[in-house]
Amino acid sequence: HRNWVHINNEILQYDGYIENKENGTITLKVAVGAKQKPIRGYGWTSAAAHYPGAPVKILVGLFKDKVSADPDTTMMDAVAERYAEFNNTMCLSNSNFDGIELYITCTAYGETVLPGLVYSKIDHPVACFTSNGPPKWGYFEQRMARVRKELGLDKPSRIPARMTFMIGLHQDHWLAPSPYGFTYSIVPNAVLGYYRCNIQAQNSFHELTVDVFKMNGLLDFYASSIQQWRKYGTNLSDKTKKRILSSYPTQGWGGWQYPLQDEHFRFEAATVKNASDSLLEVIPFRPMRREGKDRGWGYIQEHGPIYTYQYMRPNTSGFLQMKNPYHEQVPEITIRVMKDFNRTMLSRSTDNDKSAIDLDLRMHDTLEGSNLSIKDDLEWTLAPGNYNHDIMIPLDPDQKGLDSGQMELTTSSSGATITFDNTNSPDEKAFDIEKRKTLISYRVKNVNIQNAKGLGMIITGDGSDALFVVRICGCGTRDFVVPIDFVGKRYIEIPDPQVSWSVARWPISKAWKRWSPGESSVTSVYVGLVTIPAKTRSSVFVERMQFLPEKISMLKNPVIKCGKGSISITGDVHSDSYIWYKGGDKAKVYDLNWNEKDELPAEVIDAKVAPGLSDISIENHNGEDGDPWLECQFFVKDTAIETVSTQSGS
Repeated sequence: HRNWVHINNEILQYDGYIENKENGTITLKVAVGAKQKPIRGYGWTSAAAHYPGAPVKILVGLFKDKVSADPDTTMMDAVAERYAEFNNTMCLSNSNFDGIELYITCTAYGETVLPGLVYSKIDHPVACFTSNGPPKWGYFEQRMARVRKELGLDKPSRIPARMTFMIGLHQDHWLAPSPYGFTYSIVPNAVLGYYRCNIQAQNSFHELTVDVFKMNGLLDFYASSIQQWRKYGTNLSDKTKKRILSSYPTQGWGGWQYPLQDEHFRFEAATVKNASDSLLEVIPFRPMRREGKDRGWGYIQEHGPIYTYQYMRPNTSGFLQMKNPYHEQVPEITIRVMKDFNRTMLSRSTDNDKSAIDLDLRMHDTLEGSNLSIKDDLEWTLAPGNYNHDIMIPLDPDQKGLDSGQMELTTSSSGATITFDNTNSPDEKAFDIEKRKTLISYRVKNVNIQNAKGLGMIITGDGSDALFVVRICGCGTRDFVVPIDFVGKRYIEIPDPQVSWSVARWPISKAWKRWSPGESSVTSVYVGLVTIPAKTRSSVFVERMQFLPEKISMLKNPVIKCGKGSISITGDVHSDSYIWYKGGDKAKVYDLNWNEKDELPAEVIDAKVAPGLSDISIENHNGEDGDPWLECQFFVKDTAIETVSTQSGS
């Protein structure tokens, strides 16, 4: 909720005022931004001196620089006119408002004014709702049985609450959606005849622009898939519908509002000889997951999606015990080729890149007897641009701003020991880190993760199986999570703040919702042990925590080892590219917004994964130039469970 004032040709922001009762005026307190600089001359305007008697307009805003019209002005009528015209032109049967705009800006009075004006100008019935309760106009229709049936308002509670498709372009803090992102909420709502389909931006629904539609290379694929489900979904058999609706077995964010999805469904064209009709098959499919480690897909309110991704470096042991619940098959694969890291700041040795072993979403090395030097040889440097990447726990216990929360913290010149004693409890201790004074907290200066999103840590674990978390806050909030399932000293590397989104043991957090676009600053850090097993005392010794500057790398002639054989792709795939392999002798390469840019030959040799558990790894042949981190999805599918005629819809 932000307040703006327009004086002559200048717009400035204020965050308070003083009422001068003696002369009937008010004194505005100008808001300050970064480095305590007053927010004046906003947008296209310039800061200037103003003469007494200059015209003043108070602007009430809600989201950044968005402002609302006064309910008692002709501007409100003009806004309603345009909104009604949009409803009429689009022939909308349902039109929703963001409740905060009506209820905070205009208070209770506003909930009748804008909807009432719009309602007086529409040329057909339009049902209306807001995110903050029903407005007075346009709501009573939803109480009618016929309207509820047509809009599909009576539906099971254990599917995604809204028929929403989240779309966006690649950003450091939120990737462009996976090719199958539409399956999460579109499919179950479509088969129930729920017709209120929403399309919104995934990082914030206020950021949906024409550029998103122009630049996302999968838009036509998404559109045709959504149209198919809306057209044919309601005609599917009860058996198929039951399977679709039962694919959300676990609560997610907001309980059952956004449950976690295990199985997905898509239409594929059926191959039928001498058929006069074209047919579509309903195909169940899912990402291969590791039991207890990888979560299902979900949303956060107004934001999403949260996908199952898995992260590995090439030439390591890869992913172990990946589950295929269907028949033997060659998996469908998507791989985002990420960047490698400059690890010279961890040690003077340049052989660190080859010494790490990837295990379970992170990279480990035991230090003893390896090429990674011990603490005395570690060298911490500033990254390009003079940003500080060191976020180590302060070793001075008296440092201003350091708070140990509910953790036991002891420090020495070599590191920090963090302990939580749960030995007297028969139950697991799961901290809610959204609450203050839970974890160790401290401030950091001049830290920025732009082009340095990987986190390198040196930790000694006790094998207690507690979770160690590093939460960073600044222009947004992200978590780095480490299961303490090892004993001894380890170098742990987490390649991206979004890795925790796929960790089954880590709850989806509302704190992930917003990250200021184009910003990467970190101002505070929270660390500690959470989810401590019953009757367990958990303790870790932390020596180093630092973000790692990124460097461009590539996959060169990658070989995906799966089943008893492999899928060999010939060619170079550089950082910031996707590989999408859907079978056959070709693999396609895409940019970060899923625009196709190349096609590479692929050779498949006995690469079928058997039903049950399989191991998957990837070889890279990039020589001494390093191995990029890879963000992967491996999909397997079931046989068709129903066939649909595109002519009759039956």
